Amino acid sequence: MDRCAPEILHHIFKRLQSPSEITALRLAGRKYATVGAEYLAPRVRFHASKSSVERLNAFMQHPVFRQHVQSLVFEGSLLLPPGCIHWFCSLPLINDDHPSAPPADASVRTRRLYERNLAKWEAEAEEKYERYCSLYSAQRELIKSNLFQDTISQCAKAFPHLKEVLLVNVARCTLHLPQQFVNDFDISNLLLLESSANFTAGQLQQLEQLLCIQQEPVMGLTRLQAKVLDPRFFLNPATTAKIGRAFASLKHLKLTFRMNYEDEEACGLSAHPVYEQFNSSNIGRVLAAATELEQLYISFHERGPPIAKLDDIVGNISWPKLTKLEVEFVTIDSADSLIAILQRQPSLKTLSIAWAQLLRDTWATAVTNMRRSLDLDLFYAGGLLIDDTIWDTERVNAEWLRESGESIQMMNALDLYVTEKNTAEEDDEIFNPFLSEWIDE
Repeated sequence: MDRCAPEILHHIFKRLQSPSEITALRLAGRKYATVGAEYLAPRVRFHASKSSVERLNAFMQHPVFRQHVQSLVFEGSLLLPPGCIHWFCSLPLINDDHPSAPPADASVRTRRLYERNLAKWEAEAEEKYERYCSLYSAQRELIKSNLFQDTISQCAKAFPHLKEVLLVNVARCTLHLPQQFVNDFDISNLLLLESSANFTAGQLQQLEQLLCIQQEPVMGLTRLQAKVLDPRFFLNPATTAKIGRAFASLKHLKLTFRMNYEDEEACGLSAHPVYEQFNSSNIGRVLAAATELEQLYISFHERGPPIAKLDDIVGNISWPKLTKLEVEFVTIDSADSLIAILQRQPSLKTLSIAWAQLLRDTWATAVTNMRRSLDLDLFYAGGLLIDDTIWDTERVNAEWLRESGESIQMMNALDLYVTEKNTAEEDDEIFNPFLSEWIDE
C-alpha cells in the first residue's frame, strides 16, 4: 500500500462513505494524509455563532485543509427578536406543557398539585426565555463585531480553490438545518428563526463581503446560490461592477428574492415601491456579465400576485451556454416578448415557468409559440399561470378522465405539447391544453 500511486489513493478515498473513514485512512501515512485532505472537508458551513466563526477561522488558517475547500455555505438565518415573556409562554412548544387547570369542584390535593406544577412550568419557561434572550443578544453582538466582519471579508480569499458560495437567509425546520446550528440555538426543541430577512443591512453586506475581498471580487466561482436575498441588493451602483466580475465565471446561479419584513409590511400586498426600483436596477447588467451561465433560477417569494418584471430583468441578454432556465413569480409583457427572451438562448433545453402572469396575449398563444419556435426537452409549468384567466396547472383533463378513467395534469399535458411535435402545425390549436377543460381531481 505504501507504494500506491496517488491516483490509486484518490480512487480509494472517493469510495469512502463517511468523514470518520477518511480520517482513519489518513492516519496510515503522510501520503494518505495528503491525498485524504482533499476529501475530508470539501465543503465548509458556518453560521452566526461564536463557536461556528471560530471553527471557520480554524479552516481558514489550516495550511492543508484550506487548499481543498471548494464550497462555502453561510447559514445566515437569524434568531427572531424576543418579545415579552408572555409572548414566549404563548408559543405552542412552550404552552403545550402548561398544566391544565383543575375543575371548580376539585379536591384540595388536586389544586395543590396543580399549583405546584404551574409554579414549576413558570420557572422552566422563565429559564428558557432568559436563555433565548441571551442567545439572541450574543448573536447580535457577534454580527456587529470585527471578528465576524473580518472573517466574512476574508473567508473566500482564504480558500484558493473555492468554486461555490451558498448563502441561506430563510427559516427552515430543524430537519433541514445543520446539526451544529441546531445545537447552538435550540432551546428544548424550540428554534425561533426569522421567517424573512429583518436584518437587511447585515444581510446585504454579508453577500457583498462574501463576493468581494477588500473591494476586489472573488474570481473563479462557478456556483452561487442565495436564498433569501433582499431585492435592494442590486440597487447600489457602486458595487455593480465588482459583483459583475464575481458573476463572470458562474455556471450555475440560483437567486431567491424576498423583501425584508419592514418593506413587506409598509407596502402591503402590492410591494410596488421596492420592485419598481428593482425592475429598473442593475440586476440586468450583473446577469449579463455571467457569460458562462449554464443554469439560471430566479424566484420572488412575495405575497400577492407576481410583481417582478421578467422583461426588465433579462432584457436583451443572451447566454450562449444556458441549457436550463427557471423563473417563478414574475410578470411577462407578452407572448412575443417571452419568445424573444427564450430564442436568445441558443442552447436552452429545459424551461420552467411557475406562478407567472402574462400581461398581454394569452398563455394559449405563448405555448403555441414555444412549440413552434423552441427545441425543448422539458417544459415545466407550475402553480398558477395568469392571463385574463387563472390557470391551475395541477388540474386534470376532464375529457381524458371521463373517457379513460386516468388523470393527466395540465402541467404534464403542457410539457408534452411544447416538447413533442408529432402533429402538423395546423393542428397546434386543436391539441393546445389551454383550449381543453380542466377540473379538480
